[in-house]
Amino acid sequence: PNPKVGTVTQDVAAAVKALNTLTVAVTVTSDVELSIVGNTEDGAAKKLANQLNGLKALGDAAIGMMDNIPQPAKDLFEAIKIDNTRDTVTISLKVDKATIETAAKMAPGGGVR
Repeated sequence: PNPKVGTVTQDVAAAVKALNTLTVAVTVTSDVELSIVGNTEDGAAKKLANQLNGLKALGDAAIGMMDNIPQPAKDLFEAIKIDNTRDTVTISLKVDKATIETAAKMAPGGGVR
């Protein structure tokens, strides 16, 4: 096991304890938008956002090296955005219609509805 990964995971667990509320919203039109907003206390959002961005960077690196993961899945992972204000951290993802159609064609059954 990589001790650095364990430390990052422990730091994220500590930062998550600062969450007061967590709100999830999904908007479906021709696109799909996902938003997860965590409200923190004592300005902990920046630390939590930094930790989540660190985990995302590890995931980006790992996924980038895996040839068996389709490019649309890699693109979706890269499209995840993590932002913060003093007391909120937001994770967002927008999946456009073209990406949805490409993924559907790659799925078993070739996107048959």
